Amino acid sequence: MDYADDVAYSVHDFDDFTRAGLVSVDLLKFDAGSFQRFLTRWEATGEFSRRTVRKYADRLQQLLWLIMPSGERYRGTFSDRAVRRTIASFLISKYIHGVKLVRDGLDVSEDIKVEQAFLQRIVWEQVITSPSLGTQQVGQKNIITNLFRTYLTAIRERNREIVPAAYEEELHLLGRARRGTKRRRPSRAEIRLAADIVAGLTDHQASLMHARFSGMNAGSVADLYAR
Repeated sequence: MDYADDVAYSVHDFDDFTRAGLVSVDLLKFDAGSFQRFLTRWEATGEFSRRTVRKYADRLQQLLWLIMPSGERYRGTFSDRAVRRTIASFLISKYIHGVKLVRDGLDVSEDIKVEQAFLQRIVWEQVITSPSLGTQQVGQKNIITNLFRTYLTAIRERNREIVPAAYEEELHLLGRARRGTKRRRPSRAEIRLAADIVAGLTDHQASLMHARFSGMNAGSVADLYAR
């Protein structure tokens, strides 16, 4: 499972962000100084030793030309889609057949580990740590936190008007609310139920429910996701 995540992160995420125009390797391809500075920053993370990174430097430079053969921006044409799919298919096949099944799991060769980590590092620098995504993540965390607190309060008070109908049975199994509900600590079952409710929402539903609870958007009484 962990290796499947590594492959998806280094291939599919990279491809998705490339299509969205959020990832570009032109500087790394054409500017030796930028490429070397990237490697230096990567080495500083301690993920691989300097010796290992430099050992595969030429191979990684070649990989850049493989994953982005054209310097033109992705436009979504038939040709563009065909190229991206061919590249993704090649890398997935390479990474799947490049490992061996051993007694304790999978034996992944060093060169493949370095390649995957290299692609992941590009995504990390150009997308994950970008200010635009950072502010978005803060907003998403606030939504999840506020929803969890709201549902947990409703669960502790056995407020069936707030708890979605799909979880009425679980709420019933918790029994009647004890006296001094607001002062006592929530039980594990109550915390688990609040977490299950939030986890069961799609991103869109979570945003809408947060807007309703905060009063920014009253929504409609016919909204099924609310009940």
